[in-house]
Amino acid sequence: MLGSSMLHLGIVILIFNFVTLRDSQFHILIFWTGTLFVTAGNIFSFYPERMNSLFKKNTK
Repeated sequence: MLGSSMLHLGIVILIFNFVTLRDSQFHILIFWTGTLFVTAGNIFSFYPERMNSLFKKNTK
């Protein structure tokens, strides 16, 4: 669920960036932010078990 949200947020940021912010001085920064969200969203979506094991707290 987190991965899907991050993936969709990244896509929205990328589309918003290309449609409205082409001439902005922050164009590259916003582009890479959207790219990171898309990449992280893909990782969280396709490898949920591994992500859960990485962030799982060790309770004894």
